[in-house]
Amino acid sequence: MLWTFAVASIPMAYLGGRWTLPDVAFKPLVGVVLIYAAYRLAGLPLPLGRGANPIADGSATAEPRLPSLGICLAVGGLIGLLSGLTGTGGGIFLSPVLILMNWADVRKTAGVSAAFILVNSIAGLAGNVPTLPAIPSGLPLWLATVAVAALIGSELGARRMSPRALRMALAVVLVIAGAKLILFAHRPASPPPPAASGGGADDPALARSDCGVRFPAGHRR
Repeated sequence: MLWTFAVASIPMAYLGGRWTLPDVAFKPLVGVVLIYAAYRLAGLPLPLGRGANPIADGSATAEPRLPSLGICLAVGGLIGLLSGLTGTGGGIFLSPVLILMNWADVRKTAGVSAAFILVNSIAGLAGNVPTLPAIPSGLPLWLATVAVAALIGSELGARRMSPRALRMALAVVLVIAGAKLILFAHRPASPPPPAASGGGADDPALARSDCGVRFPAGHRR
C-alpha cells in the first residue's frame, strides 16, 4: 500500500520543498482542512444534519479497499506536494484520507503513515537544502528522539490502544498541526540591523579637531 501513494508523493514533496507560497493565505487554509478532518475522525456528525458520520454511527463495516492505482497516484502526488509546501511529512494528510475513505483500517493506516512520513520528509528536506544555511547541529538528537517515539508509538498502536483510541489520538494530532499552521502562518520578519551611520575617519562631512574630536564640517571651533 505504501508505494502506491509514495511513488508519486516523493517527487512532488521534493518540488514542494523548492517552492514558496504566501504563508498568510495558504497555511491557514490547510490548517482549517486538518481541523475539519480531526472533527470527522473524532466521530462527530456533519453540521446542520447534512449526513451521518460512518465512524460515529458504526455503519462503516465494509472491508477497507484501496481505489484504482490512478487515484492512489493522484492522491499521493497531491499529498506529497502539500507536505513539501507545509514542511510536514504528509502523514497528517494521508491518515485521515485512508480512514475516512475506508481505504485502510486504523492500525494499517498508522503503519503506512509512519513510513510515508519518512520518505516524504527526506524528499522535502532535499528540496529545501539549497535554502538552508547549514544543517542544524541538533539533528542527530532529533532523529534519535523520533526513533524512540516511533518504537513507543508502534507498541501502543499494535497492542495497547483500541481502534477508537487511535482515531482520537490522530484527531488530537491533526488539531495541533492545524492550529500550528493557522497561528504561525505569518511571523513578522526580524527587523533589519540599523544602517551603519556615517562618521568614519574618511567621512568628508566631518573634520577632526587638533585634539582628535570630530566636528561636522563648517562647525566653528
